[in-house]
Amino acid sequence: MPTPYWLIVRREVSEIEVLTVDLVRETTLPVFSFAEEAAMYLRLANLGREWRIRKTTSGELVSMLFGPCADVRLVALDPLPGLFSRVSIKLVSMSSERFVDHFAEKAQPLAI
Repeated sequence: MPTPYWLIVRREVSEIEVLTVDLVRETTLPVFSFAEEAAMYLRLANLGREWRIRKTTSGELVSMLFGPCADVRLVALDPLPGLFSRVSIKLVSMSSERFVDHFAEKAQPLAI
């Protein structure tokens, strides 16, 4: 069974908007390992009632990075909101290309 991830999203008229954060001129996608981490970020960031956490898969994340989130340059794993995120974001992030490559490598069959 694939490992689940959580995003912060809000529903627009006909689609879902995924929360991204612009830091140091790089659009960053916060991705969470646990629902509780995403809920804490949402609560501490005080984004408003229209934002929710949403369970997703690695495959869906990869699709998002090639589609609606194609402008994302960094993926941050379990970031902290607010002032501390600007300092710590580089510690918990990787390029979107490296993130996609990570899942592509896992999908490769083992060589015999």
